[in-house]
Amino acid sequence: MVGFPADRFRLLANASDEQLAKVALEVDGYALRWEELDEDITVPGILAGRFQLPRK
Repeated sequence: MVGFPADRFRLLANASDEQLAKVALEVDGYALRWEELDEDITVPGILAGRFQLPRK
């Protein structure tokens, strides 16, 4: 299991816990998909620390 700060991504920053929980693993484990939020994030990008927003 890998965790990351959701508030470092524009579309995830204001999402509710319920919305964040509705994530699907896609592309043979390469990407995370939030259909309701229309957001896709690659797992390698998260592991490399490539976030959209600075730390708060």
